[in-house]
Amino acid sequence: MSSEETEPDPVAFQAFLRERGFEIPTLFIDSNVVNEITTTVDLTRESRTFRRTRGLVRAKAEERKRRAHGSLWLMLALDSLATVSLSLQEPIRFLKKHAAQPATWGSEWTLAFFEFVRPHVAPNWTSLAWPEESNGRSASDTLIAELCRVMGLPLVTRDQGLVRKARQRSVSVFSPEEYAKRTLDPQVARERFFERFDRQALSYLLDRSHRFGVPPAVLAVHLREVRRIYEFIWSEDDPDWRLGALLGFV
Repeated sequence: MSSEETEPDPVAFQAFLRERGFEIPTLFIDSNVVNEITTTVDLTRESRTFRRTRGLVRAKAEERKRRAHGSLWLMLALDSLATVSLSLQEPIRFLKKHAAQPATWGSEWTLAFFEFVRPHVAPNWTSLAWPEESNGRSASDTLIAELCRVMGLPLVTRDQGLVRKARQRSVSVFSPEEYAKRTLDPQVARERFFERFDRQALSYLLDRSHRFGVPPAVLAVHLREVRRIYEFIWSEDDPDWRLGALLGFV
């Protein structure tokens, strides 16, 4: 092994989980995929760039929308299997960064996802974080590949460098779409997403209104905007790239 590589020992981590009543993870999800599930910050940025350049970066913006769709499909597939997944701590730092920026789309989306979407739309998926840090991207990729090898976990990622390291260790690797389609039809995933979103929305708004003293009608404005972004992400085709119009309030 090179000096950057580690030999993770998951035994203590697994014992820690069992002591606290957690099940052992059966899948590792790369940080970039977790970020695609939890936020639209970069999707918003691509939309603004698209408008500013009169469509010159359409391909990049459409690719980000496609990835968001695939990762949300994965989330519903993981929920349907009651999956316990493992990731690094990088997504936690990413989300804390955006949550700490008040009155921004990043912070509002982060709060909506973790207070509403995550617990109510995908309540059966459990996501855990590996407790140790790594130093740099290459070291992180090596740590992930080694964890998957030692723990016998398949890996979900889009990172080709990580794919190579994982396959060198005989780890099974999937894109979010490849993993999701083994379990759940994308149309079923979409219908399930919005059925749960709409069914839980009123109780969520009433609860937040009670806790923070804000009228439900005021809170509903933001939640409607969140739903419109999800409608855009789940749509199969949007030839005019209308996300900019949806995000005009930002």
